[in-house]
Amino acid sequence: MYRAVIDPAPDHTAFALIGNGEVVCLENRPMRGRDAAELPVFLLETLSKRNIAPGDIKRWTVGSGPGSFTGLRIVAALVAAWSLGKDDVLTRSVPGAAALAGMLHPAPGERVGAVYDGRNREILYFGVEGCSGGDVRPAGETAILNREQAAEFFSKRPGERLAAFACEEEAVRAVLPSEAGLECFAFSDTVLLDRTMCRPFDNDLTKLVYIRPAVYTSN
Repeated sequence: MYRAVIDPAPDHTAFALIGNGEVVCLENRPMRGRDAAELPVFLLETLSKRNIAPGDIKRWTVGSGPGSFTGLRIVAALVAAWSLGKDDVLTRSVPGAAALAGMLHPAPGERVGAVYDGRNREILYFGVEGCSGGDVRPAGETAILNREQAAEFFSKRPGERLAAFACEEEAVRAVLPSEAGLECFAFSDTVLLDRTMCRPFDNDLTKLVYIRPAVYTSN
């Protein structure tokens, strides 16, 4: 049985395909905003190279953000269409922030954060907690912070480690206090979203966390 993950990030979309417990492929395709319209072609080409059809995938995990409105909606809509009416196919949405913060390999019970460029000289914070077995889960805390708010916010959590995408490092560091422990990564651990137990396969792909407009939906 094949499982797949699609996770839209700020400057790319990641795709992971897992079969029989092994990673069959892991691709990161540059995409920004409306470039996500190219996603179906990218995925079909990637699968056809391995003689796999979308119908062969029985478990879909969709990265639910934070990310762009366009990218998140296209990814969710595509997977919803491919799984429509198929009782043997299950889907779910998992915050992509879990994969980004997971790059820090938090210990069980450790709180870490994923931070994103929220534009307008703001950052968006998504709290994540380490679990046993290397899994992570949303910690239930999000925030939109300007420079002054970020200084107060992180003064109350000294030593908390933060992860960001390298493409947003300059914008994020311009808002974070200088003492913040920030690590930046070109890509996140997409496969972690397949392994995570923080969200069930509930066939609900509407649980999206938006970065534009700069507000969060309930998660």
